Amino acid sequence: CFEMRVPVAHAVQRISRWKTAAEEQSLNSLALSALLCVDPGSRRPRGHPRGRSGWFAQCWPLPSGTEPSLIASVVPAGGSILELGAGVGRITHALLKLGYNVTAVDNSPEMLAEIGGATTVLSDIEDLSLDRSFDAVVLGSFLIHAPAPGARAALLAVCRRHIKPSGVVLIQHYHDRWPASAVPGFIGEKDEIRTYVDDVSHDGRFVRIALRYEAASGTWTQVFTAESLGASDLDNALAQAQLSVDGQLGQDPSWLLARPTKSQGANVNFLRNERKA
Repeated sequence: CFEMRVPVAHAVQRISRWKTAAEEQSLNSLALSALLCVDPGSRRPRGHPRGRSGWFAQCWPLPSGTEPSLIASVVPAGGSILELGAGVGRITHALLKLGYNVTAVDNSPEMLAEIGGATTVLSDIEDLSLDRSFDAVVLGSFLIHAPAPGARAALLAVCRRHIKPSGVVLIQHYHDRWPASAVPGFIGEKDEIRTYVDDVSHDGRFVRIALRYEAASGTWTQVFTAESLGASDLDNALAQAQLSVDGQLGQDPSWLLARPTKSQGANVNFLRNERKA
Protein backbone atom coordinates (compact mmCIF):
# COMPACT_ATOMS: atom_id res chain seq x y z
CA CYS A 1 0.00 0.00 0.00
CA PHE A 2 1.60 3.28 -1.10
CA GLU A 3 1.92 5.86 1.64
CA MET A 4 2.51 9.55 1.14
CA ARG A 5 2.73 12.33 3.71
CA VAL A 6 1.86 15.84 2.62
CA PRO A 7 1.00 19.09 4.44
CA VAL A 8 -2.73 19.15 5.03
CA ALA A 9 -2.94 22.86 4.24
CA HIS A 10 -1.70 22.11 0.73
CA ALA A 11 -3.22 18.68 0.23
CA VAL A 12 -6.81 19.50 0.93
CA GLN A 13 -7.18 22.91 -0.71
CA ARG A 14 -8.28 22.81 -4.34
CA ILE A 15 -10.09 26.14 -4.37
CA SER A 16 -9.08 28.90 -2.01
CA ARG A 17 -11.26 32.00 -2.13
CA TRP A 18 -14.10 31.11 0.24
CA LYS A 19 -16.05 33.68 2.19
CA THR A 20 -15.60 32.02 5.57
CA ALA A 21 -13.18 29.59 7.16
CA ALA A 22 -16.05 27.14 7.72
CA GLU A 23 -16.84 27.03 4.01
CA GLU A 24 -13.18 26.54 3.19
CA GLN A 25 -12.79 23.71 5.66
CA SER A 26 -15.88 21.89 4.38
CA LEU A 27 -14.60 21.92 0.80
CA ASN A 28 -11.15 20.81 1.94
CA SER A 29 -12.52 17.42 2.96
CA LEU A 30 -14.81 17.20 -0.06
CA ALA A 31 -11.90 17.70 -2.44
CA LEU A 32 -10.20 14.62 -1.03
CA SER A 33 -13.02 12.28 -1.98
CA ALA A 34 -10.64 10.46 -4.34
CA LEU A 35 -8.24 9.69 -1.47
CA LEU A 36 -8.45 7.78 1.78
CA CYS A 37 -7.00 10.10 4.41
CA VAL A 38 -6.49 10.04 8.13
CA ASP A 39 -5.00 12.86 10.14
CA PRO A 40 -2.86 11.40 12.95
CA GLY A 41 -3.76 14.38 15.09
CA SER A 42 -6.82 16.55 14.79
CA ARG A 43 -7.80 18.03 11.44
CA ARG A 44 -6.26 21.28 10.26
CA PRO A 45 -7.41 24.03 12.62
CA ARG A 46 -10.22 26.18 11.27
CA GLY A 47 -8.78 29.23 9.56
CA HIS A 48 -5.23 27.85 9.63
CA PRO A 49 -3.13 29.84 7.13
CA ARG A 50 -2.53 28.17 3.80
CA GLY A 51 1.02 27.00 3.18
CA ARG A 52 2.18 27.40 6.80
CA SER A 53 0.94 24.15 8.28
CA GLY A 54 2.97 21.67 10.28
CA TRP A 55 -0.02 19.32 10.33
CA PHE A 56 0.26 16.21 8.21
CA ALA A 57 -2.07 13.60 6.79
CA GLN A 58 -1.33 10.08 5.66
CA CYS A 59 -2.92 9.41 2.30
CA TRP A 60 -3.39 6.15 0.46
CA PRO A 61 -4.48 6.78 -3.14
CA LEU A 62 -7.37 4.63 -4.30
CA PRO A 63 -6.86 2.51 -7.43
CA SER A 64 -7.76 4.33 -10.64
CA GLY A 65 -10.58 1.86 -11.19
CA THR A 66 -12.75 2.13 -14.30
CA GLU A 67 -12.66 5.91 -14.61
CA PRO A 68 -9.72 6.14 -17.05
CA SER A 69 -11.34 3.66 -19.43
CA LEU A 70 -14.65 5.55 -19.21
CA ILE A 71 -12.87 8.79 -20.03
CA ALA A 72 -11.04 7.11 -22.91
CA SER A 73 -14.37 5.97 -24.36
CA VAL A 74 -15.32 9.58 -25.22
CA VAL A 75 -11.92 11.18 -25.91
CA PRO A 76 -10.06 10.60 -29.21
CA ALA A 77 -6.96 8.43 -28.96
CA GLY A 78 -3.93 10.55 -28.17
CA GLY A 79 -6.13 13.54 -27.38
CA SER A 80 -5.52 16.33 -24.89
CA ILE A 81 -7.09 16.22 -21.41
CA LEU A 82 -7.20 18.94 -18.75
CA GLU A 83 -7.61 17.38 -15.30
CA LEU A 84 -8.77 19.84 -12.64
CA GLY A 85 -7.79 18.98 -9.07
CA ALA A 86 -5.44 16.18 -10.13
CA GLY A 87 -3.98 15.56 -6.67
CA VAL A 88 -1.19 12.98 -6.75
CA GLY A 89 -2.24 11.65 -10.16
CA ARG A 90 -4.60 8.77 -9.39
CA ILE A 91 -6.36 9.30 -12.73
CA THR A 92 -3.53 11.19 -14.42
CA HIS A 93 -1.06 8.30 -14.54
CA ALA A 94 -3.64 5.87 -15.88
CA LEU A 95 -4.60 8.31 -18.66
CA LEU A 96 -0.93 8.76 -19.55
CA LYS A 97 -0.55 4.99 -19.91
CA LEU A 98 -3.47 5.06 -22.33
CA GLY A 99 -1.55 7.51 -24.50
CA TYR A 100 -3.26 10.79 -23.66
CA ASN A 101 -1.62 14.20 -23.37
CA VAL A 102 -2.63 15.25 -19.85
CA THR A 103 -2.34 18.65 -18.20
CA ALA A 104 -2.78 18.19 -14.45
CA VAL A 105 -3.86 21.17 -12.33
CA ASP A 106 -3.65 21.42 -8.56
CA ASN A 107 -2.72 24.10 -6.04
CA SER A 108 -0.51 21.78 -3.99
CA PRO A 109 3.13 21.68 -5.16
CA GLU A 110 3.68 18.61 -2.98
CA MET A 111 0.93 16.71 -4.75
CA LEU A 112 1.99 17.82 -8.22
CA ALA A 113 5.51 16.63 -7.44
CA GLU A 114 4.12 13.07 -7.31
CA ILE A 115 2.96 13.29 -10.94
CA GLY A 116 5.34 12.21 -13.67
CA GLY A 117 4.87 12.41 -17.42
CA ALA A 118 2.15 15.05 -17.50
CA THR A 119 2.26 18.81 -17.86
CA THR A 120 1.61 20.13 -14.36
CA VAL A 121 0.14 23.52 -13.50
CA LEU A 122 0.21 24.96 -9.99
CA SER A 123 -2.98 27.00 -9.68
CA ASP A 124 -6.26 27.37 -7.88
CA ILE A 125 -8.89 26.02 -10.22
CA GLU A 126 -11.00 29.15 -10.38
CA ASP A 127 -7.93 31.23 -11.36
CA LEU A 128 -6.89 28.97 -14.22
CA SER A 129 -6.53 30.65 -17.59
CA LEU A 130 -4.33 28.72 -20.02
CA ASP A 131 -3.67 29.85 -23.55
CA ARG A 132 -5.02 26.65 -25.08
CA SER A 133 -8.08 24.42 -25.26
CA PHE A 134 -8.48 20.68 -24.80
CA ASP A 135 -10.35 17.70 -26.20
CA ALA A 136 -11.66 16.99 -22.69
CA VAL A 137 -11.84 18.73 -19.34
CA VAL A 138 -12.25 16.51 -16.27
CA LEU A 139 -13.80 17.91 -13.07
CA GLY A 140 -13.83 15.03 -10.61
CA SER A 141 -13.80 14.54 -6.83
CA PHE A 142 -17.43 15.79 -6.64
CA LEU A 143 -16.13 19.36 -6.61
CA ILE A 144 -19.33 20.47 -8.30
CA HIS A 145 -20.94 20.10 -4.83
CA ALA A 146 -18.61 22.66 -3.23
CA PRO A 147 -20.67 24.48 -0.56
CA ALA A 148 -19.16 27.94 -1.01
CA PRO A 149 -21.17 30.70 -2.75
CA GLY A 150 -20.21 31.07 -6.39
CA ALA A 151 -17.99 27.98 -6.45
CA ARG A 152 -20.10 26.01 -8.90
CA ALA A 153 -20.27 28.84 -11.43
CA ALA A 154 -16.52 29.48 -11.14
CA LEU A 155 -15.65 25.83 -11.72
CA LEU A 156 -17.90 25.48 -14.74
CA ALA A 157 -16.60 28.75 -16.21
CA VAL A 158 -13.09 27.31 -16.14
CA CYS A 159 -14.32 24.12 -17.82
CA ARG A 160 -16.03 26.11 -20.57
CA ARG A 161 -13.06 28.41 -21.09
CA HIS A 162 -10.70 25.50 -21.79
CA ILE A 163 -12.81 23.14 -23.90
CA LYS A 164 -12.58 22.86 -27.66
CA PRO A 165 -15.83 23.43 -29.63
CA SER A 166 -15.88 19.69 -30.36
CA GLY A 167 -14.68 18.66 -26.90
CA VAL A 168 -16.36 17.12 -23.86
CA VAL A 169 -16.54 18.21 -20.21
CA LEU A 170 -16.73 15.33 -17.73
CA ILE A 171 -18.19 16.17 -14.31
CA GLN A 172 -18.41 13.83 -11.34
CA HIS A 173 -21.51 14.43 -9.21
CA TYR A 174 -23.60 12.72 -6.58
CA HIS A 175 -26.74 11.03 -7.89
CA ASP A 176 -29.84 9.28 -6.58
CA ARG A 177 -30.53 12.33 -4.36
CA TRP A 178 -27.31 11.77 -2.44
CA PRO A 179 -26.09 13.27 -0.08
CA ALA A 180 -29.56 14.49 0.95
CA SER A 181 -30.73 10.87 1.11
CA ALA A 182 -27.70 9.62 3.04
CA VAL A 183 -28.45 7.65 6.21
CA PRO A 184 -26.09 5.97 8.67
CA GLY A 185 -25.01 2.49 7.68
CA PHE A 186 -23.06 0.47 5.14
CA ILE A 187 -22.78 2.05 1.66
CA GLY A 188 -20.89 -0.56 -0.30
CA GLU A 189 -17.53 -2.11 -1.14
CA LYS A 190 -15.10 -1.23 -3.92
CA ASP A 191 -11.52 -2.37 -4.45
CA GLU A 192 -11.69 -4.29 -1.14
CA ILE A 193 -12.55 -1.11 0.74
CA ARG A 194 -15.83 -1.03 2.67
CA THR A 195 -17.49 2.36 3.19
CA TYR A 196 -19.89 3.33 5.97
CA VAL A 197 -21.82 6.48 6.87
CA ASP A 198 -21.28 7.03 10.58
CA ASP A 199 -23.14 10.32 10.99
CA VAL A 200 -25.30 12.72 8.95
CA SER A 201 -26.59 16.19 9.79
CA HIS A 202 -28.63 18.54 7.59
CA ASP A 203 -28.65 22.32 7.41
CA GLY A 204 -30.94 23.29 4.58
CA ARG A 205 -29.24 22.37 1.31
CA PHE A 206 -26.00 21.46 3.08
CA VAL A 207 -25.25 18.00 4.43
CA ARG A 208 -22.43 17.16 6.81
CA ILE A 209 -21.38 13.53 6.56
CA ALA A 210 -18.90 11.42 8.50
CA LEU A 211 -17.61 8.49 6.45
CA ARG A 212 -15.59 5.50 7.59
CA TYR A 213 -13.47 3.36 5.28
CA GLU A 214 -12.36 -0.13 6.29
CA ALA A 215 -9.69 -2.20 4.54
CA ALA A 216 -7.25 -4.92 5.46
CA SER A 217 -4.58 -2.27 6.08
CA GLY A 218 -6.64 -0.15 8.46
CA THR A 219 -9.60 2.15 9.06
CA TRP A 220 -9.91 5.78 7.98
CA THR A 221 -12.50 8.45 8.61
CA GLN A 222 -13.52 11.51 6.61
CA VAL A 223 -15.89 14.34 7.51
CA PHE A 224 -17.11 16.79 4.86
CA THR A 225 -19.95 19.10 3.93
CA ALA A 226 -21.55 19.03 0.48
CA GLU A 227 -24.37 21.00 -1.10
CA SER A 228 -27.30 18.93 -2.33
CA LEU A 229 -27.99 19.66 -5.99
CA GLY A 230 -31.24 18.91 -7.75
CA ALA A 231 -31.60 18.27 -11.46
CA SER A 232 -32.64 21.85 -12.10
CA ASP A 233 -29.63 23.17 -10.15
CA LEU A 234 -27.23 21.34 -12.44
CA ASP A 235 -29.24 22.14 -15.56
CA ASN A 236 -29.24 25.84 -14.77
CA ALA A 237 -25.59 25.97 -13.76
CA LEU A 238 -24.52 24.24 -16.96
CA ALA A 239 -26.72 26.44 -19.11
CA GLN A 240 -25.29 29.59 -17.53
CA ALA A 241 -21.80 28.30 -18.33
CA GLN A 242 -22.88 27.59 -21.92
CA LEU A 243 -22.60 23.84 -21.46
CA SER A 244 -25.20 21.24 -22.31
CA VAL A 245 -25.57 17.76 -20.78
CA ASP A 246 -25.25 14.98 -23.35
CA GLY A 247 -25.87 11.98 -21.11
CA GLN A 248 -23.74 10.10 -18.61
CA LEU A 249 -20.29 8.62 -19.00
CA GLY A 250 -20.73 4.98 -19.92
CA GLN A 251 -22.74 3.07 -17.33
CA ASP A 252 -21.61 5.25 -14.44
CA PRO A 253 -24.39 7.68 -13.44
CA SER A 254 -22.01 9.69 -11.26
CA TRP A 255 -20.24 11.11 -14.34
CA LEU A 256 -21.98 13.64 -16.58
CA LEU A 257 -20.87 14.27 -20.13
CA ALA A 258 -21.40 17.87 -21.22
CA ARG A 259 -20.59 19.72 -24.43
CA PRO A 260 -20.12 23.41 -25.16
CA THR A 261 -23.09 25.26 -26.60
CA LYS A 262 -23.21 28.45 -28.61
CA SER A 263 -26.12 29.84 -26.64
CA GLN A 264 -27.27 29.50 -23.06
CA GLY A 265 -30.69 28.34 -24.13
CA ALA A 266 -29.43 25.16 -25.76
CA ASN A 267 -29.36 23.05 -22.59
CA VAL A 268 -31.30 19.84 -23.11
CA ASN A 269 -32.36 19.41 -19.44
CA PHE A 270 -31.12 15.84 -19.53
CA LEU A 271 -30.96 15.48 -15.77
CA ARG A 272 -34.41 16.91 -15.19
CA ASN A 273 -35.99 14.61 -17.77
CA GLU A 274 -34.06 11.60 -16.50
CA ARG A 275 -35.34 12.10 -12.95
CA LYS A 276 -38.93 12.31 -14.20
CA ALA A 277 -38.64 9.06 -16.14
